[in-house]
Amino acid sequence: MDFSDALREMKNGKRVMRTGWYREAGSGGLWIEYAGPASDGRRSYEPALLVRRDNGKYVTFPGSHIDLLADDWEAVE
Repeated sequence: MDFSDALREMKNGKRVMRTGWYREAGSGGLWIEYAGPASDGRRSYEPALLVRRDNGKYVTFPGSHIDLLADDWEAVE
């Protein structure tokens, strides 16, 4: 699927990754998910795309033109 399909999947609660991205058995590897607007009572957060790294920590997805134009995105469990 292309990135527009992947974004639609993320907004519907799915995680996505590119076919060639690292995937480790058991941990799921590297994927992107959508974090909707939220508030913790002190701060408000805007929607964002987050990359889950293989160490289990999240960083924001920078969205390179290569990733955004690729058509090898897939939904992951």
